Amino acid sequence: MTKYDEYREKFIDRKTIEDIPEDHIVFFVIFFIETYCMEFCKRKIVHKVSRPPLPLKNMLGLILLSEILKESSARKIADFTKTDSVYKLVMEGIPVSKESVTRYKNYFIPYFEGILGKTVQMAKDLGLSEFVDVSVDGTKIKAYNSNYKVIRKHDLKILIKVLKGKLGQEEVKKLKWNARKFYYDERKTLTEKLELLERMLAELEISGQKSVPVNDIEARWMYNKKNKAEISYNLQTCVDCATHLILATYISQNPTDDYDLPIVTDMAMKNVGFKFENLLADAGYCNELVIDYLQKSQIEGFIPNATQSRENKDALKTNPTSKDNVYIDYLNKYIVCFAGYLFPLKYQYREENVKKTSIGEIRLPDKIKSFYSNSEACKNCFYKDQCLTKKMTNRQYIVYGSEAMIDMLLKMENSRSQGKVQFKTRC
Repeated sequence: MTKYDEYREKFIDRKTIEDIPEDHIVFFVIFFIETYCMEFCKRKIVHKVSRPPLPLKNMLGLILLSEILKESSARKIADFTKTDSVYKLVMEGIPVSKESVTRYKNYFIPYFEGILGKTVQMAKDLGLSEFVDVSVDGTKIKAYNSNYKVIRKHDLKILIKVLKGKLGQEEVKKLKWNARKFYYDERKTLTEKLELLERMLAELEISGQKSVPVNDIEARWMYNKKNKAEISYNLQTCVDCATHLILATYISQNPTDDYDLPIVTDMAMKNVGFKFENLLADAGYCNELVIDYLQKSQIEGFIPNATQSRENKDALKTNPTSKDNVYIDYLNKYIVCFAGYLFPLKYQYREENVKKTSIGEIRLPDKIKSFYSNSEACKNCFYKDQCLTKKMTNRQYIVYGSEAMIDMLLKMENSRSQGKVQFKTRC
């Protein structure tokens, strides 16, 4: 009998429950809160209302239960606390209003990561998983900002100059609608407008994008799964492969997954309390920063490159000159092109890798560029008219990757051939 089973028996004994099955999820929610979350429920909360604050223990149980039961309407949740036995049980008979539901949802937002860490602790205590294998993946979540409510960088600079008195007000008439609306907004003072515009300009300098959202200036233009550009955030998630339990989440501004794996993995290891053995991720994380992080952390990584990922999906590029359709021998350092000619390694060099972020420029591990070519073979090739443009005298293949990166690619090839690893890493 587990710790939870013992708790549930005692709980059922001390409660009068008529129409709730003994295996209902509500008992698990109450067990989780009373056993692991009381530190969040003993805090003092003060609201600017005449009513006294509601018990945090019951409100946290209500919010977690409604999320598990996929009920998001504050009005319906409030009604259920008056009519539904399950909701009455978790609230111990205390009815709430829809305003209270919304208010306490917002109250618990800063404690989300801490509560998530407690679920991991509970899973460890109950022996649900050893947390040996984990997977990291990202998904785009749309920001609360219309795709049409943005200000262009050009208009942003003009607005700043007009508000500082360096340009006349007649310049405002030439701006796009959103920029003009921002200028004439009487709800903000001149100082507040200038401060917000300077922050918008700083975000554009960091992101390199051409427009900034008005309502959520930290959001970015990103492509969703339908390949449609939306103003979004990049939600990174670390998941235990055995139980599919979420170990950590991280909201990123990066439109791609390139640099976020170390952050979310460190958060997950902090929640679990120890280091993972194996980490799986998709081709979006195949870069020198991630490979370097895994080496230093002594975590065994399994990450394919883009070609290996496309091969697994039977979606290789059809262009015969693409690197998808050549044979690359990383150990002996040569490439065999689609026409059968051998391209030896000619030279390599390091390329600096610097990324702009909200905290300034970050120096990442250098990129290693390897150049493969065979000018004599291209000169005599039967397919040169199809393979080369008029300005090209020979084809050159460029392969990125340090020795550590090459080791990862070879490991993925060997693992795939032995059937040990599937490239689809989403749990």
